[in-house]
Amino acid sequence: GLACLGESVQMCKRIGGEAKVEAELERSHIEMGNLYLENSRKGTQCFLDKAEEHYKSSMALCVKWKDDPLFAPTALLRASFNIGLALNMKQRISDSVKYFEKTISEHERLKRLLKRVSTEQFNCLSLEIRSSEMICARAAAYIANEAKGE
Repeated sequence: GLACLGESVQMCKRIGGEAKVEAELERSHIEMGNLYLENSRKGTQCFLDKAEEHYKSSMALCVKWKDDPLFAPTALLRASFNIGLALNMKQRISDSVKYFEKTISEHERLKRLLKRVSTEQFNCLSLEIRSSEMICARAAAYIANEAKGE
């Protein structure tokens, strides 16, 4: 798993430049981050560090290509949430809140965008937004817990 995804990330970095390649690179970073995050449950801090690193690389690509159709509309939302989750698991709770807040603000931006798109785009985007509702609910719960000091 990690070796194959690592090779994919390295291949994309060598090819570089085009939005299509960078969209694939972004997805590879998310998958790598997810694998490291899953393995971090065994208590290994270095896996959390690697997960955070991959999620931040994903987010940087999402910001660079924010409006490119090759990137999922919710890619930035998901990258923000994943960084927040990794930071939260590293007990950097207050640092994680800004990423959870970014998750929610990105969700709101997408809902506003929904009002300005064609019918075809509306169907796709509304599915993406609905699929991210649970992520936003989880982000809001993390923020609420931090506000309560939990």
